[in-house]
Amino acid sequence: MLKSNIKMLFKDLKDPGFCESLIWTPEYVNAITSFAMLYFSVLGLFLNKTRNYLIITIFSNIFVNFIGSFAFHYTLYQGWGLIDTITMVIAGFFGMYTIWTTILQFFIIGNVLHYISIVFFMLTNVFMAFSLADRALDNFIGFETAIAVPFILIIIGTVVEIIIAKCKGVETKERVEYVDFTVIKYLIAGVVMVFLTSLIWLLTEPFCYTKDNRIAYTFSHAFWHIFVSYGFYLIAVCNIYLHGFLRKGRSALVYRFDNDGFFFLFPRCTFTINKNLLT
Repeated sequence: MLKSNIKMLFKDLKDPGFCESLIWTPEYVNAITSFAMLYFSVLGLFLNKTRNYLIITIFSNIFVNFIGSFAFHYTLYQGWGLIDTITMVIAGFFGMYTIWTTILQFFIIGNVLHYISIVFFMLTNVFMAFSLADRALDNFIGFETAIAVPFILIIIGTVVEIIIAKCKGVETKERVEYVDFTVIKYLIAGVVMVFLTSLIWLLTEPFCYTKDNRIAYTFSHAFWHIFVSYGFYLIAVCNIYLHGFLRKGRSALVYRFDNDGFFFLFPRCTFTINKNLLT
């Protein structure tokens, strides 16, 4: 039975696809732009140094998402579509958790933060489990609804991070350096990319079938691939730095945010070990 179901998902059952399928099948542009997930996941995993394993998990899921996305858009088989969307759901929920626990660190430390984070992590996994079940059981809630929750909370959370960092005096003469100002700029760039390309895709995708099929030539889903991957990369790297910086004095790890040369477009965060704090 299981073997038969797998065969159906990867060899028989096809999805109608996205708007681009009205122009070409396979969806060549969507398949090619899936390489954005590969590029930014590799940058995230190998250029950055972090001991935040949730962020490593996020980048790893984006890597697998590239495989599912490319194969799905090239074949339109539902099995690859499941891999595409499930990995995006996991990355989305863990990204949401990472951002909001980083926000909590600005105000709460110690055991209170620990217990709140545990409860929040449990709730995150509950909602993620229902979302994954939704995707596997023929969208009884609707995939758009399931993925919208973490996406919206990521966008709101990033905006909150920007506001908090500015309110901490980052731009004043007597600035309290909770975070380097460049990090705020990258957070702004990242959240704008995610918000605008997601909005454009959501506003165009439904109407190419019901209103005007020429909308398919906007290739909005292809642009979503590129700029959501880029935006998530920037937000993730900034949160690696924020997480490390807010543990300053409580950890032997000293984080550095690099944005010179090549890293101006693709910043990275690394750490060194302050051996004086180990003695």
